[in-house]
Amino acid sequence: MRTDSPHIQDSLGAGRHLDCGLRHFYLNIVRPLLRRYRYCMPLAGLTLAAAAHAENQYSLSLGGGFAPRYQGSKQYRGVVAPSFSAKFGNGFFVDSTEGAGYRLDLPHGAFVSAAVSYDAGRADENRFDLPGSDYLKGMGRIPGSVLVGVRAGVTLFDAAELSVTIDTPVTHTSRGVSGHVDLAVPVLKTSQHEIIVTGTVHAGSGRYMQTFYGVTDAQSMTSRFRPYSVSGGIDSASMAVAWNWTLSRHWSVLATGGVTRLLGRAGDSPIVQSRSNYYGIAGVTYKF
Repeated sequence: MRTDSPHIQDSLGAGRHLDCGLRHFYLNIVRPLLRRYRYCMPLAGLTLAAAAHAENQYSLSLGGGFAPRYQGSKQYRGVVAPSFSAKFGNGFFVDSTEGAGYRLDLPHGAFVSAAVSYDAGRADENRFDLPGSDYLKGMGRIPGSVLVGVRAGVTLFDAAELSVTIDTPVTHTSRGVSGHVDLAVPVLKTSQHEIIVTGTVHAGSGRYMQTFYGVTDAQSMTSRFRPYSVSGGIDSASMAVAWNWTLSRHWSVLATGGVTRLLGRAGDSPIVQSRSNYYGIAGVTYKF
């Protein structure tokens, strides 16, 4: 899900910063499914990453687990997702879910990045390939959008990473702008094991909130829900734990689990069956 965005990375970087080892896993495997559920929270914490732009890095991942059908659903489904990531020594990257973009490392552990990606939106029926549920029947499809994600962050105390991400749609712009603040803190780091805890606060513009949590008069007439309006602001807070077990130079096992809690008017929406959602994903990554 944003995952929203969206934004991911990979591997252990000489301790310069966290960007995506676990994060790459999350974004590449979990994000395609959770980003749409507004699980952007985990974004920042699923993969330690980062090698300072020194050489090209490539990885293939395959994972599976469970996730809610949409943000606020009480129904869950199994998920399976393959992914590919390529990061180049000049700062550019291409990722099957994060899209294509560029990351610039700055002095004192700071960084900025920008990427173009795609979010598939939400259906009003049970789908294998999209977030959505039959419970939303009559709400209509939230169309997919091309997103431009801009992210800025800094490494704190040579370990934790604090970042801010803004996702802006360039197609189907009526869905609105969203963003999230992430704090990823490594709690364990050995030669083979890494554990990162990430906290995230997600927010959206008025259009975004109305798109994902509101019910228009027209939607009310074709669905089971009463009209409901939502203004812009914070919609959720999340906590995720990610574990990376390095088996060899090329192979690693990764697992992550988390919880998201809908807040305020978003949590009171008639389409919300449960304010709290959970997910769990595990997979393997091959780096070359």
